[in-house]
Amino acid sequence: MDATGRVVRTVVMNLSEGLNETEVSMEGLADGVYLLRLSNDKGLNYSQMIRKN
Repeated sequence: MDATGRVVRTVVMNLSEGLNETEVSMEGLADGVYLLRLSNDKGLNYSQMIRKN
């Protein structure tokens, strides 16, 4: 999400038990602060602020 709370990109992953990794391209997004939100159907919710410049 951008600083206004607008969803700018959504990535859906199929996860398996253990370590899961992916890269999310920020190409095409303006420089600024973004909120990365991870969630799943088991109630996991994690947020991280990231900056693109």
